[in-house]
Amino acid sequence: MNRLAMISPIYENDNVLYYFRATNGLTIREVAAEYGIPAALWSQWETGLGNPTLPSLEKIHAITGESYDNIVASLISLRQRRKECSESQESK
Repeated sequence: MNRLAMISPIYENDNVLYYFRATNGLTIREVAAEYGIPAALWSQWETGLGNPTLPSLEKIHAITGESYDNIVASLISLRQRRKECSESQESK
């Protein structure tokens, strides 16, 4: 299975950034252009590679309409899945 597919499952609500983007039919570049966030930064957040700052969390909240609790839970879940995927790859 593709590692990215394990990290960003299609249409799952637990990845609020990906879900927002996918349900609105947007690419990462379109989100970046429309909301003034660098594409690389959104990609890092969406895949669990980066942690947004508090001002960035506020912007994510304003863009997606998701609660802060859901956003933070999503980011924690992504980080955990990324860690588990990495550990699984290392043990092979």
